[in-house]
Amino acid sequence: MADADEATNALIAKLLAEDDQYEDMYGLAPDSDSDDWGTSRKRKKKKSGAKVGRPPKAPRERKYVTKEDDPNQEYTASGRRKRKDAGKAMRKKPRAWTEDEERLFREALKLYGRDWKKCAAHVGTRDAKAFTSHAQKYFIKLCLQGKPLPRAVAKSGEGYTLSGKPLDPNSAAARAYGFKPDSLEKLKAQGLANEVEGGLQCQRVTEEGEDKEEDELPISVNKENEGDTNNNINNNAGAAVNGDGAAKEGKRVPRPKKRKPKEEVVLAPIEPTEYAKSRPKRERAGQHGARSNFVSYMSGSLSLIPCQEFTGVIGAVGTQAQPFSVDISDEAMLLMDFHAHLSCFEVIGYLGGDWNPEARKLCIRRAFPCKGLEGTQQTDSCEMDPAAELAAKDKMDEWGLQVVGWYHSHPTFKPNPSMKDIENQENYQALFHDAETKTEPFVGMIFSPYDLRLPGKASRSETFWVQKGGRQGAEPTPMHVRSARRPIEALPSADTKQAMKDLLGEGGMAAGGALGRIQLTELWRPFTNIVDGKTPQGGPCTKLAKMRGALQHYLPDTDESDDFLDEIFTEIQTKWGTDLGY
Repeated sequence: MADADEATNALIAKLLAEDDQYEDMYGLAPDSDSDDWGTSRKRKKKKSGAKVGRPPKAPRERKYVTKEDDPNQEYTASGRRKRKDAGKAMRKKPRAWTEDEERLFREALKLYGRDWKKCAAHVGTRDAKAFTSHAQKYFIKLCLQGKPLPRAVAKSGEGYTLSGKPLDPNSAAARAYGFKPDSLEKLKAQGLANEVEGGLQCQRVTEEGEDKEEDELPISVNKENEGDTNNNINNNAGAAVNGDGAAKEGKRVPRPKKRKPKEEVVLAPIEPTEYAKSRPKRERAGQHGARSNFVSYMSGSLSLIPCQEFTGVIGAVGTQAQPFSVDISDEAMLLMDFHAHLSCFEVIGYLGGDWNPEARKLCIRRAFPCKGLEGTQQTDSCEMDPAAELAAKDKMDEWGLQVVGWYHSHPTFKPNPSMKDIENQENYQALFHDAETKTEPFVGMIFSPYDLRLPGKASRSETFWVQKGGRQGAEPTPMHVRSARRPIEALPSADTKQAMKDLLGEGGMAAGGALGRIQLTELWRPFTNIVDGKTPQGGPCTKLAKMRGALQHYLPDTDESDDFLDEIFTEIQTKWGTDLGY
């Protein structure tokens, strides 16, 4: 019996040994309780109870420094400690540029342009960083004043920046030194969003001096990008139809959005009052059809009539020839344009000169600004004050001149005459009729200083004469008068300079007084020039820069002319109490 038990135990031991071989072969552990044979993955037992982690650290006790600990420590109103290096006392104050350094600074710009290391070495007492900081302020000041960059600086870029690129009026540097960030918003508020955002209705001036109206043109600097965009849209649309490209992947292809046309709101006409029904009507009312589409209580029709051209030789006898030749002094043009730039309202004045009936020649030698009648100054109309009219005529008598014309301004629109202007000119011509030559030697001039459609800084002007209709009931036609300009040889006379300064006083001839003064530091438009009638070019232009550029157009390109304009704008800064940087 004992032998049988031993044999049984030996058999069991043999079988267990064979199991260990299979475990080693198939990777089974002896204590594996997995039901899946052939795998060594163990089942993880879920731990009962909450997860035991590290105990939270005790918060550190913050030690606050009190006045007792450090009596020299300063504190803010809320009890916080002040930094010991905070405040202006610990920092070095910037050192102002001396007159000698300013002189060397301008010499360096004329010699080396934007080579800042050479410029700093020329000054000697400033490094390149201090020189560039001062140069940026100086360039913005020149931009505000409308002065050109030094020639050496302009060679590397005509922009009023350190890099030569156009100045951004919304940059921090521009806002810090005069440009107002809300200037573009003011332009939009005035109904000029098309010119600012992209639509420009421009006039192209041909070599002969004719004005040709063009349709509203978008500002597009790079047309190639537009073509690529259109091609991409068309290709994407084709891929969506053919089932190629993005359509196979299930992506949604964007399509160009179509703008819905705005619904026009038609207002019911207002019933006229009994007084309006019974008052007498103007005899010429309704005769001009579409021309009289808007009537102001001051200026009559405000629709502008383009001037027609004469044909034939000037002074020749004929109905279509210009009846006389005209010479205009640039000193008179300078004073008229200066007067027009000072006010946001219309300004008015007389032209003094002489008439030669034998040569059929009219010479305009000087302008005589007149004050507008109080309460009549508007952006589209102006009436001459009777007292100022008599004073101007008395001054002409002192000079030995006679009245040969009148002028006024259209501040922000084209210098084409309105129906009221044509009527006034027709009355003046009848008053100054010359019986000897059977002609009417009297002209009208219109200046447009701040029209956003101007090609550049130079103002646009129109000299016109009214030709009466040949048959009864025919409308009078404004005709463009061709004229010769007599340039200023050196500098304007002392009388012209004094007349310009007299316009700036409290009793000056600027329309509207202090209320009508133009804000010269405001932005005129966000670019300087319009190339080819549609493409904007150059950086932002203030009204001060526009005014200086327009006046420079009548003066020779000399340093004396720059000094003359500096004196005039310094006078504006003093009398108007506004900082223009002079």
